[in-house]
Amino acid sequence: MCSVEDEFLNNDVFSPIAYLGSIIEPKKVVIVGTIVAIVSDKMWYYDGCNHCKSKLEQKFETYDKEDGTSDVRDEKVYQCSNKDCQGKEFFPLSRFKIPIRVQDSTGTVTLTLFDHEALKFVGKTAKELIEIQDELLTTNELPREYPVEFEMLVNLKCAFVIKVTDFNIVNGVENYGISVVTTDVDILDELNKKWKIDQDGDSYTGDNSTPVSKDYVGDLEQSSSDLKRNLGDVYVIEEGLGSAASKPRICVENNDLDEDLGKN
Repeated sequence: MCSVEDEFLNNDVFSPIAYLGSIIEPKKVVIVGTIVAIVSDKMWYYDGCNHCKSKLEQKFETYDKEDGTSDVRDEKVYQCSNKDCQGKEFFPLSRFKIPIRVQDSTGTVTLTLFDHEALKFVGKTAKELIEIQDELLTTNELPREYPVEFEMLVNLKCAFVIKVTDFNIVNGVENYGISVVTTDVDILDELNKKWKIDQDGDSYTGDNSTPVSKDYVGDLEQSSSDLKRNLGDVYVIEEGLGSAASKPRICVENNDLDEDLGKN
């Protein structure tokens, strides 16, 4: 087991947000940015497996009636979406998968904050917040898109260890699961010293423009042959930041992120 500090300071792969789409092999990557929004059009929880944390799926069982017809059993039956799960007698546990927008000076990205890391900030379980939301529905109060407790996440500057998976790379999906997140000032300071993160000349101005820091301008002005040669770079700052971009990636709700939880 690694400490939070080890997870960040011993990881030698850092990337500005704009360069995440150019990573071409699965790995854990450090990014630093500010949470600017909670994505309100995606679900913030899921039914998790009681054994491996992957997503549970409800299945319907039929039975033969005495008159020769078939019907669906009233009882809910679940199966785990993780084919490697060894559990039996599945039942759902409500777990967080909070979609957040994170911004640095080069761009924004959607990350997913899962159960263990979300509890550090929210202080309540997903089940407790679902119950609160359900209670609000019995009043005249307008239902919220997500719990008010999530608002405290907005404007937090954080360091994240995220997982770039085969699913992200093969399908061009720019939704990444968060393995570890911290707001620890000492860790952020050490990361800034190591990667010179705060030495940015420009600030991000919107989803359709991605200015980069002055540290990276020289790389962006390389010749086309240099760009092609750097396409396979891992974007480790100490070895020189790769400057080519792979095919654009899309943002979708990625249920495969849920399944990765049991494999961390």
